[in-house]
Amino acid sequence: MNNRITLVKVINNDKILEESIGNIIKSGSFKKNLIELKLVNILNNDKVNKYIKDNNLEKYLVNDINSTNEYEIYNILKRNIDTKYVNFSTTSTFVEAKELDKLSLTYYPLDELKYAINYLKLPRLEYGDENTINIEKDIDVFSPLIDSYFYKYDEVKNIDLDYNNEYCNIKYIMDIISIIKEMKFLRDSIYYINVLENDFNNSTLQYNKEWYLNYINNFAIPYLKNNNNLWIQHTFIYYVGLRYASNMNARNKNILTEEELTQFENQVIDLLEYIDYSVLKDFNNYYVSRTVIEVFIQLKSKGNLSLSIEDGEVLLKNNDSVALKSEQMTLDVIVMEYDQNKLCIDAEILSSIFMTDGALVKVYLNGNELKYVKNDVYTYTKLFNKIRHKKYSFRLEIPLELLNNKKNVLYFEYDYKDYKSKLPIAFKKPSSKLNTQWNNTYFRFAKKMVTYDLNNCNLIIKNKHTIISFKKEFCLIFEYLFKSKNKVLGIKSVLLRLLYWITKPFYGKNIWISFDKLFKGGDNGEYYYHYVAENKKGVKMCYIINKNCVDYKRLKNSKCKHIYGFRSVGHYLNVLNCKFMFATHANPYDYNGFTSGVEKYFRDLLTFKTFCIQHGLSVNQIAKFQNRVYASTKLYFCASKYEIKNLSLPEYDYDGYNALRLTGVPRYDGLKSNDKKIILITPTWRQSSSSKLVHLNMARQYNKEFKQSEYYKVYNNLINDKKLIECAKENGYKIMYLLHPAVSSQLKDFKGNEFVDVVAATGNMSYEKVLTESSLMVTDYSGVQFDFAYMRKPIVYYHPTTLPPHYEESCFMYDTMGFGPIIENQEELVNSLCDYMNNNCKMKEEYIERANDFFEYDDFNNCKRILEETEKYIENSK
Repeated sequence: MNNRITLVKVINNDKILEESIGNIIKSGSFKKNLIELKLVNILNNDKVNKYIKDNNLEKYLVNDINSTNEYEIYNILKRNIDTKYVNFSTTSTFVEAKELDKLSLTYYPLDELKYAINYLKLPRLEYGDENTINIEKDIDVFSPLIDSYFYKYDEVKNIDLDYNNEYCNIKYIMDIISIIKEMKFLRDSIYYINVLENDFNNSTLQYNKEWYLNYINNFAIPYLKNNNNLWIQHTFIYYVGLRYASNMNARNKNILTEEELTQFENQVIDLLEYIDYSVLKDFNNYYVSRTVIEVFIQLKSKGNLSLSIEDGEVLLKNNDSVALKSEQMTLDVIVMEYDQNKLCIDAEILSSIFMTDGALVKVYLNGNELKYVKNDVYTYTKLFNKIRHKKYSFRLEIPLELLNNKKNVLYFEYDYKDYKSKLPIAFKKPSSKLNTQWNNTYFRFAKKMVTYDLNNCNLIIKNKHTIISFKKEFCLIFEYLFKSKNKVLGIKSVLLRLLYWITKPFYGKNIWISFDKLFKGGDNGEYYYHYVAENKKGVKMCYIINKNCVDYKRLKNSKCKHIYGFRSVGHYLNVLNCKFMFATHANPYDYNGFTSGVEKYFRDLLTFKTFCIQHGLSVNQIAKFQNRVYASTKLYFCASKYEIKNLSLPEYDYDGYNALRLTGVPRYDGLKSNDKKIILITPTWRQSSSSKLVHLNMARQYNKEFKQSEYYKVYNNLINDKKLIECAKENGYKIMYLLHPAVSSQLKDFKGNEFVDVVAATGNMSYEKVLTESSLMVTDYSGVQFDFAYMRKPIVYYHPTTLPPHYEESCFMYDTMGFGPIIENQEELVNSLCDYMNNNCKMKEEYIERANDFFEYDDFNNCKRILEETEKYIENSK
């Protein structure tokens, strides 16, 4: 047997043939005859056959296999391999040619991938030249996919895939791991175009009850009873953890009933009896968060946990078993900023389970204890729409005058009874300013500089000097160039930082930025951009939008100034110099191109203040994304006193910060009725029926499973209701079904007719035109209901019992505050719409009164008030 590699490639997808097969045949290893290629063509269409012929691949085809099951094909082909290593894959995956040549662990950021729909990211360990996994040592390294590994053929040739078993993929890998100790691994080098089990947004598995209810009892527990080593335990925690992760917070699929959820969780508790605490304690994986693991610890312990001091350490124990150690605790800095002459830090502790029984976090500056304010800002984690975990959170404010030493030392201490220990600090978000990945990370403010001493867990605050700043920047750039795992991104970041420093004197200090959906303008961001650009001298007002969308061209053709394409150099430089960010969506860093993988190179320079001008009104339970800390929001502009009431709840943590301002929202300035006898049907979306959001600057992709959803059935039936169409025809009305942006890619699924226009909320569609020209709106929970009510036009709420709501109610109760009747079935809805059309679509008096009570202003001066409040903020900050 020689040392070559056999690559078995089953052609099951024709989308990326050049990448999947072409990368192999153009690699140096293939040309040097170090790779043997076996192709099995189960697709056998014209495109594939042409590709094979054009690239002279006929000699690599295996033609004597009568199966279309890729796993059965692997079993058959394994009988005729004489190389040392073998890799099984399909044309739904590909590896770069250079990666085949070196079998390296090169990192590629998601936003730079041209073809991948899903990209497998797993925990990273440092490897030597062999790039091997030692199964017993590196237990936290795991890939559930066959094609991630280069197997030693001698050790796997007698292990067949049980291809009739629905869990054959997982079972095969675990069977191998139970026998052998080492495999070559291509973890980060493989790109996946398949919808994978660990793609929580797209995988159809996650909308299948059986994925939850059958897996544990039918496969996991029986397998564990016979093969219970630590790696196998780790594997099952990964897979069960995926089921929780895919229903975490806003990802909840609403698949399981209360009874089914109880059944599933009882199965999880049974499974956890076979899992050692050591596996849970040391579990580390990108897809399954530490929060989920702590929930598993609680379930396994059945709530019977207590703190204990042993051998100079605090332990979390269940009877005699150690579940967690205090040494695993970190303090996570979420926000670090200079505001109102104070250094302000918002922080949290994930393992709040250690903050019981009188345990404390203390803060010391230069040996003196500082007081902080514990808060209830939203730090919950919901699993299957139930709160299962809460972090410990607080805010620390240090007046500038306390930082008067040449060197100030700030640290956080965990105290439990007689035990005291400094807490390591982690910086998890762009707003954290620092980053432990780099030794020379720093943050400058008010003639001071903050750095982090990783070895001693200290924040060091010194006076800022030009020489010190230059030295820090030089060392940081050196790290970016030579220590970045992604060399290309490191070089690009260095060039952008250098360009920032060179051009900074020419940018000035008064740059303001707004944005909307990056693929669509015409919302609050654009309205406010126009108003400030026309009415505020001395401000460079910028608007960010994707260059490829219709609205970008419209704005550029109208000769508007300072319109920047998303992720252009001009965009990046303006963000780095930005003073105020007027955000319509919750994460201004992502919406300005500083996504995960990019932002870590620029945290210290992202110092803008965030002002929320909203996308929809804040009347639902949205504390997860709209709390004060999430984007470090300084001002929040509202249209209703009921928004203020909602946002004043403790989980939002705005109380005491003078952040909530009652002004109206910008786009309401354009809502002047121009009735054209249109019945507008425009429901909001449901995450359970929409496709994955691949990029923020792109609309969601087409979801081939959409037509099976209840959402589709409900609304497709409505727009084709014969009585509704006939009534519209008799009264001279047209019907428009306006798809939400999140489902606009499904346009072709809906069956329109001559009286119903189905319109996507993308392209050149204008919300202002649609809303002002419509006579009546049918919606469920969509935020545009408030735009319509602002014009005092009638609304009918359609709440089918078969379609759960997208949001949880908070301060806005539809039955007592809604601007129209609530209807639960199609027949009653159609009758109501016909009554409205027969009476010229007039809003009823009781709903006019509700609208009058809800809206503070209806004078079309909302942008003016927002600007005035911004100016007050500026004046008070001096």
